Amino acid sequence: MKEKRYHHEDLRQELIDAGIRMIAEDGVEKLSMRRIAAACGVSHTAPYKHFQNKDDMLAAILQFVLVQFAQGLQESVDRQPGTPPERLLELGKGYVQFMAEHPDYLKILFFTGFMSPVPREELADTSTDRRPYLLFQQTAITYLEYLRIPKEEYRPHLISLWALVHGIAVMLVNRNIDAGPDYLDEVERVLRTVIRFAPEDT
Repeated sequence: MKEKRYHHEDLRQELIDAGIRMIAEDGVEKLSMRRIAAACGVSHTAPYKHFQNKDDMLAAILQFVLVQFAQGLQESVDRQPGTPPERLLELGKGYVQFMAEHPDYLKILFFTGFMSPVPREELADTSTDRRPYLLFQQTAITYLEYLRIPKEEYRPHLISLWALVHGIAVMLVNRNIDAGPDYLDEVERVLRTVIRFAPEDT
Protein backbone atom coordinates (compact mmCIF):
# COMPACT_ATOMS: atom_id res chain seq x y z
CA MET A 1 0.00 0.00 0.00
CA LYS A 2 1.36 3.36 -1.01
CA GLU A 3 0.92 5.84 1.80
CA LYS A 4 -0.41 9.33 1.30
CA ARG A 5 1.78 12.24 2.31
CA TYR A 6 0.34 14.61 4.89
CA HIS A 7 1.38 17.61 6.88
CA HIS A 8 1.15 16.91 10.60
CA GLU A 9 -2.16 18.66 11.26
CA ASP A 10 -3.68 17.50 7.97
CA LEU A 11 -3.30 13.86 8.99
CA ARG A 12 -4.68 14.45 12.47
CA GLN A 13 -7.85 15.98 11.04
CA GLU A 14 -8.09 13.31 8.35
CA LEU A 15 -7.97 10.64 11.08
CA ILE A 16 -10.69 12.43 13.05
CA ASP A 17 -12.88 12.75 9.96
CA ALA A 18 -12.44 9.06 9.16
CA GLY A 19 -13.28 8.17 12.76
CA ILE A 20 -16.47 10.23 12.61
CA ARG A 21 -17.61 8.41 9.49
CA MET A 22 -16.85 4.99 10.95
CA ILE A 23 -18.63 5.67 14.24
CA ALA A 24 -21.69 6.98 12.43
CA GLU A 25 -21.79 3.94 10.14
CA ASP A 26 -20.71 1.10 12.44
CA GLY A 27 -20.76 2.36 16.02
CA VAL A 28 -18.00 2.95 18.53
CA GLU A 29 -17.38 -0.74 19.15
CA LYS A 30 -16.08 -1.41 15.62
CA LEU A 31 -13.77 1.58 15.55
CA SER A 32 -10.06 0.73 15.54
CA MET A 33 -6.86 2.61 14.98
CA ARG A 34 -5.90 0.12 12.28
CA ARG A 35 -9.17 0.62 10.35
CA ILE A 36 -8.83 4.38 10.53
CA ALA A 37 -5.24 4.19 9.30
CA ALA A 38 -6.31 2.02 6.37
CA ALA A 39 -9.12 4.43 5.49
CA CYS A 40 -6.61 7.28 5.38
CA GLY A 41 -4.06 5.31 3.38
CA VAL A 42 -1.34 5.45 6.03
CA SER A 43 0.54 2.84 8.02
CA HIS A 44 -1.17 1.26 11.04
CA THR A 45 1.30 3.04 13.32
CA ALA A 46 0.69 6.54 11.90
CA PRO A 47 -2.34 7.35 14.13
CA TYR A 48 -0.19 6.81 17.22
CA LYS A 49 1.83 9.91 16.30
CA HIS A 50 -1.33 11.91 17.07
CA PHE A 51 -3.29 9.80 19.59
CA GLN A 52 -2.04 7.61 22.41
CA ASN A 53 -4.74 4.97 21.92
CA LYS A 54 -8.33 4.46 20.81
CA ASP A 55 -9.75 6.23 23.87
CA ASP A 56 -7.59 9.26 23.18
CA MET A 57 -8.84 9.33 19.58
CA LEU A 58 -12.46 8.99 20.74
CA ALA A 59 -11.98 11.95 23.08
CA ALA A 60 -10.54 14.02 20.21
CA ILE A 61 -13.44 13.07 17.94
CA LEU A 62 -16.04 14.01 20.54
CA GLN A 63 -14.31 17.29 21.32
CA PHE A 64 -14.12 18.19 17.63
CA VAL A 65 -17.81 17.47 17.04
CA LEU A 66 -18.89 19.38 20.15
CA VAL A 67 -16.78 22.41 19.28
CA GLN A 68 -18.23 22.48 15.76
CA PHE A 69 -21.76 22.14 17.15
CA ALA A 70 -21.23 24.90 19.72
CA GLN A 71 -19.77 27.22 17.09
CA GLY A 72 -22.70 26.57 14.79
CA LEU A 73 -25.20 27.39 17.54
CA GLN A 74 -23.27 30.50 18.58
CA GLU A 75 -23.23 31.79 15.01
CA SER A 76 -27.00 31.36 14.77
CA VAL A 77 -27.56 33.36 17.96
CA ASP A 78 -25.09 36.05 16.92
CA ARG A 79 -27.07 36.60 13.72
CA GLN A 80 -30.10 37.66 15.75
CA PRO A 81 -29.57 40.56 18.21
CA GLY A 82 -33.33 40.99 18.75
CA THR A 83 -35.70 39.95 21.52
CA PRO A 84 -35.27 36.71 23.52
CA PRO A 85 -38.00 34.91 21.51
CA GLU A 86 -36.36 35.95 18.24
CA ARG A 87 -32.97 34.72 19.48
CA LEU A 88 -34.47 31.41 20.60
CA LEU A 89 -36.14 31.02 17.20
CA GLU A 90 -32.83 31.59 15.43
CA LEU A 91 -31.06 29.17 17.76
CA GLY A 92 -33.68 26.52 17.04
CA LYS A 93 -33.26 26.97 13.30
CA GLY A 94 -29.48 26.85 13.72
CA TYR A 95 -29.73 23.60 15.70
CA VAL A 96 -31.83 21.93 13.02
CA GLN A 97 -29.69 23.25 10.18
CA PHE A 98 -26.45 22.08 11.79
CA MET A 99 -27.74 18.55 12.32
CA ALA A 100 -29.34 18.39 8.88
CA GLU A 101 -26.02 19.38 7.30
CA HIS A 102 -23.94 17.10 9.57
CA PRO A 103 -25.95 13.90 10.07
CA ASP A 104 -22.85 11.98 11.18
CA TYR A 105 -22.42 14.42 14.06
CA LEU A 106 -26.02 13.85 15.11
CA LYS A 107 -25.44 10.10 15.24
CA ILE A 108 -22.24 10.46 17.25
CA LEU A 109 -23.70 12.82 19.83
CA PHE A 110 -27.05 11.18 20.38
CA PHE A 111 -27.22 7.63 18.99
CA THR A 112 -23.97 5.98 20.08
CA GLY A 113 -23.96 6.39 23.85
CA PHE A 114 -20.67 8.17 23.27
CA MET A 115 -21.62 11.37 25.08
CA SER A 116 -22.49 11.48 28.79
CA PRO A 117 -25.99 12.69 29.70
CA VAL A 118 -26.73 16.23 30.77
CA PRO A 119 -27.04 16.27 34.59
CA ARG A 120 -30.42 16.92 36.14
CA GLU A 121 -29.20 19.89 38.15
CA GLU A 122 -28.74 23.27 36.50
CA LEU A 123 -25.29 23.47 34.98
CA ALA A 124 -22.78 26.01 36.19
CA ASP A 125 -19.58 24.98 34.41
CA THR A 126 -18.51 25.84 30.87
CA SER A 127 -16.55 22.71 30.00
CA THR A 128 -16.24 21.88 26.32
CA ASP A 129 -18.56 18.87 26.45
CA ARG A 130 -21.36 21.06 27.84
CA ARG A 131 -21.01 24.14 25.63
CA PRO A 132 -23.85 23.36 23.17
CA TYR A 133 -26.32 22.59 25.93
CA LEU A 134 -25.19 25.57 28.00
CA LEU A 135 -25.76 27.90 25.05
CA PHE A 136 -29.19 26.41 24.47
CA GLN A 137 -29.99 26.62 28.19
CA GLN A 138 -28.86 30.24 28.53
CA THR A 139 -30.84 31.32 25.47
CA ALA A 140 -33.95 29.44 26.58
CA ILE A 141 -33.77 30.71 30.18
CA THR A 142 -33.49 34.30 28.95
CA TYR A 143 -36.64 33.59 26.92
CA LEU A 144 -38.44 32.12 29.95
CA GLU A 145 -37.45 35.14 32.05
CA TYR A 146 -38.81 37.39 29.31
CA LEU A 147 -42.14 35.54 29.57
CA ARG A 148 -42.05 35.82 33.37
CA ILE A 149 -42.12 32.05 33.82
CA PRO A 150 -41.39 31.08 37.48
CA LYS A 151 -37.91 29.62 37.88
CA GLU A 152 -39.23 26.41 39.45
CA GLU A 153 -41.05 25.71 36.16
CA TYR A 154 -38.00 26.07 33.92
CA ARG A 155 -37.09 22.38 33.63
CA PRO A 156 -40.20 21.11 31.75
CA HIS A 157 -40.03 24.11 29.43
CA LEU A 158 -36.33 23.49 28.70
CA ILE A 159 -36.98 19.82 27.98
CA SER A 160 -39.93 20.54 25.70
CA LEU A 161 -38.06 23.22 23.74
CA TRP A 162 -35.01 20.99 23.31
CA ALA A 163 -37.17 18.02 22.36
CA LEU A 164 -38.91 20.12 19.71
CA VAL A 165 -35.81 21.26 17.83
CA HIS A 166 -34.05 17.93 18.32
CA GLY A 167 -37.08 16.00 17.11
CA ILE A 168 -37.34 18.09 13.96
CA ALA A 169 -33.62 17.55 13.29
CA VAL A 170 -33.91 13.78 13.74
CA MET A 171 -36.96 13.57 11.46
CA LEU A 172 -35.16 15.55 8.76
CA VAL A 173 -31.99 13.45 8.99
CA ASN A 174 -33.99 10.20 8.97
CA ARG A 175 -36.14 11.55 6.12
CA ASN A 176 -39.31 11.02 8.10
CA ILE A 177 -40.35 14.39 6.74
CA ASP A 178 -39.42 15.92 3.41
CA ALA A 179 -39.35 19.68 3.75
CA GLY A 180 -37.50 20.31 0.49
CA PRO A 181 -34.70 22.82 -0.13
CA ASP A 182 -36.53 25.53 1.84
CA TYR A 183 -36.81 23.33 4.93
CA LEU A 184 -35.69 26.13 7.26
CA ASP A 185 -38.79 28.12 6.32
CA GLU A 186 -40.91 25.20 7.45
CA VAL A 187 -38.82 24.82 10.60
CA GLU A 188 -39.47 28.47 11.41
CA ARG A 189 -43.20 28.04 10.90
CA VAL A 190 -43.22 25.06 13.28
CA LEU A 191 -41.21 26.90 15.93
CA ARG A 192 -43.49 29.90 15.69
CA THR A 193 -46.42 27.71 16.72
CA VAL A 194 -44.70 27.09 20.05
CA ILE A 195 -42.50 30.10 20.83
CA ARG A 196 -44.37 32.98 22.42
CA PHE A 197 -43.26 36.42 21.32
CA ALA A 198 -44.78 38.46 24.16
CA PRO A 199 -45.52 37.81 27.85
CA GLU A 200 -49.11 37.09 28.69
CA ASP A 201 -50.93 39.90 30.48
CA THR A 202 -51.05 39.38 34.21
